[in-house]
Amino acid sequence: MHVFQNQNFILLLFGRIITNFGDSLYGVASMLLVYEMTKSTFFTGLATFSIALPTAFQVLFGPFVDRFNQRLILVLSEWIPAVLIFIIPTMYYFDLLNIWMLLLIMAVTSFIWTIVYPTQQAVIVKIVDRENITVANSIMNFTNQGLEFLFTGISGSLIIHFGLLNIFWVPVVGSIITGCLFWFIKGIESPTERTEDGEGKSHIFSNYKRDILQGLRFIKGSFIPKFLLASIVSNLALGAVYAVLPDFAMSQGDERFYSFYLGFMVLGMMIGTILAPVVEKLPLGKVVIVGFFFSAIMWAISSFATISFLSIISFGMAQISLGATNMIFLSTLQRLIPVEMIGRVFSAITSVVGIAHPFGALLGGFLGNYIESSIIYSMGIFAMLFVSIQWLIHPLLRKIPKPKEMNPYEYGLEIRSSVNL
Repeated sequence: MHVFQNQNFILLLFGRIITNFGDSLYGVASMLLVYEMTKSTFFTGLATFSIALPTAFQVLFGPFVDRFNQRLILVLSEWIPAVLIFIIPTMYYFDLLNIWMLLLIMAVTSFIWTIVYPTQQAVIVKIVDRENITVANSIMNFTNQGLEFLFTGISGSLIIHFGLLNIFWVPVVGSIITGCLFWFIKGIESPTERTEDGEGKSHIFSNYKRDILQGLRFIKGSFIPKFLLASIVSNLALGAVYAVLPDFAMSQGDERFYSFYLGFMVLGMMIGTILAPVVEKLPLGKVVIVGFFFSAIMWAISSFATISFLSIISFGMAQISLGATNMIFLSTLQRLIPVEMIGRVFSAITSVVGIAHPFGALLGGFLGNYIESSIIYSMGIFAMLFVSIQWLIHPLLRKIPKPKEMNPYEYGLEIRSSVNL
């Protein structure tokens, strides 16, 4: 069945499109509100830290994603943030909003949204035929990123026209509608609910620790740890960059420039997603080496350009390789990893890599009080170069073939007896 004839996939796709509209505006508005209230890179760094830190805890969500009702997870992960975001303009209206309350709401909302990524990956595997997984992922990412580029790019103008606080009502309404759509997705109940041995949720909690350890052991025995170092170091540097991005962008103009940087970042990721089905026909090792070296060059142009829009465009082009390789890795691992391990493996990878981003944001926000934000922004050059060089000097990573030629046994992506201990 083609993905566009799949009712469950259509519901998931349109739900993400609607909520993406609100999320894009919320992402820009919340960070600008922090900057407007404090005029400090330390607090924008702290805000980035509070948003990114929950990603490090995705490893804890893996067993729940694999075993609980995934439809209910998707619905609640939309409705609860809608209530939290509703508090921001309401408290501001009554002059009760302060920076610490705002940061807390941003952190809790981000924590809830963190579970959406591994859940969505697990849901796609269930509702889409295996041979259509790459197509489904490409459609989801292309549609989401295309609209995110549009909405993020115009968010600055919308904020100026409608007012910063009024923008927060958009994600509230969007999340409510999306939760309703997700409620009608069928066939994504958890494996535990399908079992016939009578085991219920008490069995889930009793095996929670075992499930987490299984995911970590699975990763440890595979080729995945060999590329995690580069991902961690680059995420540390990128965290510092995004912490000072509001200050760096606003130094070149008004709110629109911040939204332009974010918008072209999404556009670059989207172009990479479009190119992924073509690029995955090439050896993966060479794609990463060449792609991230190209990104380093683009980031250097963006850092030292004296023309603002050249800087913005180059920044977007630096994201192309990230978009392509993220999509290829996602589809490849979904295809090779046993279905019962997907949720916990994806959440564990995201947690290990994601822990560096919030601490990089704290570092960047702190340093931004003492040195120019443009210097910290240029750390993106180092991040891209480090990935390229690390893959170049590691023989296994350098020689990874085309994704479809990868053998799960050769790269340790099969179920092993030690994993089940």
